[in-house]
Amino acid sequence: MAALFVSLTLIPLISSRILGKIVTTPEGNRWWQRLFRKSGQWYDSLDNKYRNLLVFSLKRRFLVVAVTAGITLFSLVLAPFVGTEFMPSQDTGQITVDVEMPVGTTLAVTGGVIAKMGDTAGQLTEVDTVLTMVGAGGEMGMFGGAKTEAGQMNIRLKPKEERNRSTDQVVEDLRDRFKGIPGATIKVSNSSGMGSEGGSAIEVTIRGDEIGVLKQISAQVCEVAKGVEGTREVSDSMKEGRPELRLRFDREKLAQYGLSSAQVAQLLRMAGDGQVVSNVEMVAKFEEGEGPNVINRSAQSRVAYVKMDYAGRDLGSIQKEIQSKLAGLALPAGYSLQYGGQQEDMAESFASLGMALLLALLLVYMVMAGQFESLLYPFCIMFSIPVSAIGVVLSLLITGREFSVP
Repeated sequence: MAALFVSLTLIPLISSRILGKIVTTPEGNRWWQRLFRKSGQWYDSLDNKYRNLLVFSLKRRFLVVAVTAGITLFSLVLAPFVGTEFMPSQDTGQITVDVEMPVGTTLAVTGGVIAKMGDTAGQLTEVDTVLTMVGAGGEMGMFGGAKTEAGQMNIRLKPKEERNRSTDQVVEDLRDRFKGIPGATIKVSNSSGMGSEGGSAIEVTIRGDEIGVLKQISAQVCEVAKGVEGTREVSDSMKEGRPELRLRFDREKLAQYGLSSAQVAQLLRMAGDGQVVSNVEMVAKFEEGEGPNVINRSAQSRVAYVKMDYAGRDLGSIQKEIQSKLAGLALPAGYSLQYGGQQEDMAESFASLGMALLLALLLVYMVMAGQFESLLYPFCIMFSIPVSAIGVVLSLLITGREFSVP
């Protein structure tokens, strides 16, 4: 509507003020008159060349159609080699490093590891500042509460004109430098803010009821994902649990002494608060065990997540290979796999964009049909749309870019 308004009002006004003078006095020596003659000569030359090409094409119609169709088909064959991604990575110069040590690691030990990692990151010429935090971070972020075994680093790089490497290249370098830290689970990511809501590029959700079975399946999915070229920092929500003490009641002895489990639990609660008024012996025993860090539920079902990042390959090909390998995984009855992360966002966005493209083509056809007062001419003109795949595919291949939402 804005373009229509401008074309019907502003353009005629400018043309009447400027173009009329040029056309009525083309032989003058003013700069705009010389420019008009020069551009006119260039346009006439281009017009003659196009006329000759058109005559050549009309005399060889079959050849022109065959060559155009052949190149278009060849471009479509090359399209799978382009690859796909949700959003191109942005060189923001911001890097986040999440660190998790084994459960039970003291704050001092975690702080020492984080400090060494900060020194390592500070040695890179591209790094400007490093901010370290101990007792926070990990997969749960700032909402997970204080954890002595977790820490985080926020790294800011120098401006792009002052460094020779991109943020993604520095991220890969840091991943290699941090590999040798024993016992640490480290995630290095480009803080571009272009990921999915959960922040993971690729996410596999395992659904089922039993925590033990979910843990077993998620471990298998992790092994498969780690074997796919291009995956980085594969993490499992069913990883090492937290140590806990379990109280096992002797039901017969409870009945013998006339006690209930609620009464014993109340005594334990009071003892934990420092109020020891009596002791109950020989009706229960403690066992050391391991409990999950978190129990995730979605759509009234227990779930486990396997999340990962990627580098060196496009998102679409990595996702396709992971799904292909996991298709052969034998799952117990009642258990299933679902895929999310940026791949899910990309599929939804591409579907929406495809619908928008179809609507745009329909509207353009309707406008041209009204202008030409013909249903055939616009149809012929719109045959140029599939031919545009030639330039699109070849340009992306040459520049090494992937199909994405932009």
